[in-house]
Amino acid sequence: MITHRTMDKITSEQFFTTWHGIVSAREESLRPVWQNNNESSSLIKGNSDSVLVNFADQLGFCCYNSDYYSLDAIFYKPEDRITRPNPNSFWFRRIRVALNTRMILKADYTRKFPICL
Repeated sequence: MITHRTMDKITSEQFFTTWHGIVSAREESLRPVWQNNNESSSLIKGNSDSVLVNFADQLGFCCYNSDYYSLDAIFYKPEDRITRPNPNSFWFRRIRVALNTRMILKADYTRKFPICL
């Protein structure tokens, strides 16, 4: 798990280890709804305590999880957000991590590679 908040670069190992830790900790709530797109999407990205919000926080980023153009979520630093002219709008000078969580899940695939993907 990554503990410092000023990380600008992360390795693929840190990325996976952090993701795996968060998803493993939430496995009891994720597993029953894993193949239901609406319910699993809500837990993964759809609220302020979602997997992605916690993932971004542990990596030292903020998370915008309301679809940014065709991306499901982005991670950014506060200085990346453009707040003028409207502080309630979401525009970014820089995207630190771009995520697309949509995938096709098949029963065989999820049995071989459970939730920690």
